Amino acid sequence: MLITMNQEIEHTPKSCFMKIALLLFPLIFLLTTACENSITSPGPQPYFLDNSKHTPMLNVFGVLRPDSLNGFPMSYIHLEQAYPVTPYPDSVEVSDATITIYSFDKASIDSIQLLYTDFNDAFSSKEYRHPHMPCHAEHSYSLECKRIGFPTLSGSTTVPMVPRIIDGSIHLNEDGVDFTLAFDPLAGLYDIYLFTESASWSIRVPRPDHGDIRVHIPTSGVVVSQGVLRIYAYDLNLSEYITFNVSVKPNTYSSDYSTVENGFGCFGSLNVAEVMIGQELDAGK
Repeated sequence: MLITMNQEIEHTPKSCFMKIALLLFPLIFLLTTACENSITSPGPQPYFLDNSKHTPMLNVFGVLRPDSLNGFPMSYIHLEQAYPVTPYPDSVEVSDATITIYSFDKASIDSIQLLYTDFNDAFSSKEYRHPHMPCHAEHSYSLECKRIGFPTLSGSTTVPMVPRIIDGSIHLNEDGVDFTLAFDPLAGLYDIYLFTESASWSIRVPRPDHGDIRVHIPTSGVVVSQGVLRIYAYDLNLSEYITFNVSVKPNTYSSDYSTVENGFGCFGSLNVAEVMIGQELDAGK
């Protein structure tokens, strides 16, 4: 049997091997490219390498919000120092900066200087806060962060309106909860939570370019008879920052994104509303 096989191989025309090879090479190429892992494969690369000397800068994440915890405003400014990737860590928290919030009203400009505090353990960590931090719907505020040896970081935000559900638009059914949010040009994104005694659901809704927003919260077949809707409206800065596409692929270039000047990070604001829903709301519909 071995002799027969060898004879068959010896008498196989060379042209057949060439045809097989020509078929195999494209097939192998297609298989290797098709099986390429979209997560670990390299993504877009930068157009140029920036070899300029690193300039020390500040990195901020700050949010103005109207709600409070333990009697203290939940607004805060978190500040760090940005470093090159090597040989230092990415950033280090900064507690010795001078941070000022300016409030722009129609007739005047007010300012407050923030404190680095947790208000005697009212919060789990120390941040830049103030017991009377302003945050009013449709008002504009600016941030100024100063630290010796660093450029002055600045940013601004306009607080969205309190989220408002259109009267008569709430409907409860087996598919979930439906309602309509009034359009707000100052908000770019909404996080909406539905709480009941036994369960909770959430949904993220981008604001359309115009018109009220029809919202549907699927409840997986659970009929909600009573509950609480909590709606967070993010200003345009936070909306862009939250949804900015940052790649997690290794060896992939990602451009930085910032809403502040002379530094990195985001300074924004949000507004919030809570609405009780229940059978009594649907009774007259």
